[in-house]
Amino acid sequence: MEVDTNRAELFTYTHFKEKLASTLQTDECTKLANFFKIPKDQTDTILSSDKPSKYLLLVLEAKNILQPNNVDRLIQAFDDLRTNPFCRHVADIFQKTRSPSYYEEVTEKLEDEMKTLLMASEEEGKELKV
Repeated sequence: MEVDTNRAELFTYTHFKEKLASTLQTDECTKLANFFKIPKDQTDTILSSDKPSKYLLLVLEAKNILQPNNVDRLIQAFDDLRTNPFCRHVADIFQKTRSPSYYEEVTEKLEDEMKTLLMASEEEGKELKV
């Protein structure tokens, strides 16, 4: 089965970053900046901005710590720092959706559900005719 490389909006890198930025708190940004050894002056700039989490993610991208095809280092940081578990969950879901096997599994499940629904609707139709 060929996997469609055009992802639904829910699974885009942009959406992932937006969700993560809306979830990260300032203290978590501080911990992540320290974890990734971002210089103090840059960390101060990040934290004093009106959107520290969004700015931090941009800095992590610029340092190739956060990439569309790999968020492993960020997931490791969430685990090591024991930050907000929801942040870890968001990153984990994004990472899983990058896998072709994920789409194969989802497609198979949807096909099975469609078959079940079709069979159920056919059975309902037979019962109504009687």
